[in-house]
Amino acid sequence: MLTRENMLNGPFVRVHEALLPANMLWDAEKIRASMNSTLEERPTGAPFWIFAYGSLMWNPVLAIEEMQRARLKGWQRSFYIRLISGRATP
Repeated sequence: MLTRENMLNGPFVRVHEALLPANMLWDAEKIRASMNSTLEERPTGAPFWIFAYGSLMWNPVLAIEEMQRARLKGWQRSFYIRLISGRATP
């Protein structure tokens, strides 16, 4: 079962390392660099919002300071994401 503990303590990452091709894996440094470059684009000290769906809504890994529902008129949610791990059986 995917839990906050599994994600924070490593089992989630280790399982996915065994399932995914090496060229699809990012190590902690690459993830950190990506996050930092994204955060550098915002004004210093400005808050940021994370759009959440699925497990991020019911079991977020990060601390939540505020939560708001949102609706974007003219847009709809579609689940067009291809995940090759963490989805039951092949």
